[in-house]
Amino acid sequence: MLDPKLGRFDAVIAMDSLIYYTAEDIGDALTRLEPRVSGPIVFTVAPRTPALMAMWYAGKAFPRSDRSPVMIPHAHARLAKVAKSAGVRRMLRPVDRVTSGFYISEARELRP
Repeated sequence: MLDPKLGRFDAVIAMDSLIYYTAEDIGDALTRLEPRVSGPIVFTVAPRTPALMAMWYAGKAFPRSDRSPVMIPHAHARLAKVAKSAGVRRMLRPVDRVTSGFYISEARELRP
């Protein structure tokens, strides 16, 4: 979707597809998408909460080669700051949090 040759979009929804990316990489992706999307860009990230960070650090203490890539938790304020620094013009705002058992995700939105 980041390739300009793919044209324009009415909206973009990226559910859990950015959870493995740094704030800088997300800011870059949003900067590249924003001019080509006439409507909202909605995506989810892992939120930086005390409980999630405890699990994250515990997982790093016991590395195994057969694990999937490690998600990167994000604090909203830092992610918004990095996106703005990357050139995103729209305001990044939180939408909602989804929590079910061990699953936790937060939706973010860039709206025209």
